[in-house]
Amino acid sequence: MSEEKKVNLAGYEDLTHLGSNTNGDDVYIARKDGKYGIVVADIVGTELCNFRFDMLKTHPGGFLIGWWNGVKDKFGIVAYNGKVLMPNILTAIAEPWNDYVKLEADGRYAAFDIKTFYFTMPEYDSIEFDSIDDLVFTKDGVEGYIIEETGEFFSKELRNDEKYIAAHVFTAANYV
Repeated sequence: MSEEKKVNLAGYEDLTHLGSNTNGDDVYIARKDGKYGIVVADIVGTELCNFRFDMLKTHPGGFLIGWWNGVKDKFGIVAYNGKVLMPNILTAIAEPWNDYVKLEADGRYAAFDIKTFYFTMPEYDSIEFDSIDDLVFTKDGVEGYIIEETGEFFSKELRNDEKYIAAHVFTAANYV
């Protein structure tokens, strides 16, 4: 943040720097009146979201994890602008592996792509990798893939079908 810029962060506590926005203003997780939100260090201290979170923390995947509505044993995923991406139903989260994070909610699994922010809901029995690092989801004994853009699940047997051969599925491989 340049020294000549005037900023207003008065009244905010527990500031955690998140980075800079496109205007070059610093963005922070802040606490106000016991709740957490996201604020821009600009001349007015612009609030990017309501201060409704019980807690917000950074995750190495480039997003936030948050707790709200008094729920202490489950959390959700929040973007740096305060938008809730995944409701507070999660019970575990893995460290990022390439562009992918595995999520868990009470023994069911989900995938979150940290590059595109596409995700599935936690409704799968397991998530594994195939020989080319595509994520294989198992639900009710059926193994398959999920198209990121649409969320459509299709069985492994259809992977070489004309309809699915070029589909962009959840993958743990690095993007080219």
